[in-house]
Amino acid sequence: MDMKKFNKFWKTVLIIFTVSTTSLIIYLGWNFYDLKFGTFRGEYPFNTKFSEKYYHDGKYQLIDDLTGKSTTPKLDWINSPSKNETLTVFSLNRKRGYLNKNTGKIAIPAKYEHAWNFSEGLGAIVMNGKVGFIDSNEKLVIPYKFTYSGEHDKAVDFVFSGGYCAAMNPAEKLGLINKRGEWVLSPRYDYINSPVIGYRIVKLARKYGLLDSRLKLILPVKYDHIEIQKEGLRIAQNGEQQLVAFDTKSILRPFVYDSIVSLQYGSGRNDSTGTEIMTNTNCFAYNVFTKWGLMKRDGTVVTKAIYDGVEGLSNNLFSCTIENYKFTINDKGKIIQ
Repeated sequence: MDMKKFNKFWKTVLIIFTVSTTSLIIYLGWNFYDLKFGTFRGEYPFNTKFSEKYYHDGKYQLIDDLTGKSTTPKLDWINSPSKNETLTVFSLNRKRGYLNKNTGKIAIPAKYEHAWNFSEGLGAIVMNGKVGFIDSNEKLVIPYKFTYSGEHDKAVDFVFSGGYCAAMNPAEKLGLINKRGEWVLSPRYDYINSPVIGYRIVKLARKYGLLDSRLKLILPVKYDHIEIQKEGLRIAQNGEQQLVAFDTKSILRPFVYDSIVSLQYGSGRNDSTGTEIMTNTNCFAYNVFTKWGLMKRDGTVVTKAIYDGVEGLSNNLFSCTIENYKFTINDKGKIIQ
């Protein structure tokens, strides 16, 4: 082999290798730089003074819109500020602290296990698995004596409203406390929601009740679902749902459902694409909370909403499911199989 051609070949290979390696290093370096330092503005402003700057590595910084300068170090996340409170929660290295929404600067360093936005002058924080409350000067106003459960289905919103806040005892039952940390509603419920129009929904053993603003139980804990609406209370029990007035006695609408779907069945005929043509039955399936019932197309109720699922079989036959058991009913609600 001609040595000149041989040397030229390896020089070409070396050049290609060098260029490829350099390009790869530049590409990887740029991606590393972009991940660490690349930024983009958030879709919504933090407030009228500040915006959130997002880093491609998932971190955040608060930016002064007037100066364009950062007011915080890189943070894990920043909570949306409350309307009537100055301090809002942020996270750094899996610890929680508080940010002043007016100055954009850290007011209380990140050292708590969990924290909630300030409400009515107090902020709930967790240390060593216990919940306490501090004021804006970080003074411990209510000692660490309430239970914190990390389980999602036992999550508590430790936020004051109307002078009261939900709290949990060691048995993981919920009640309400005042700003001195005293129980004003003994802990006996599995769930207490934040008040809506002054009313709080409580839950015990999969049943719901309702408290008024004086913490009086105006609806006993026996309903399958309760929803507080502007016009009244939507309450569901035993497959039926009504809209009642806030006096809990006047019925505004005797029959209310959450959603409705048209039931269909296969006609046995295909369209031009080979897809089976579906035909409407003479009934709808209507939904109340998590259950389904059967309704004629003229609005006549055939069955209560007691089924986990309803499917059309023919014009007037339907397959209903309760847990793992299936059976067939007709359009009069009679079981035929």
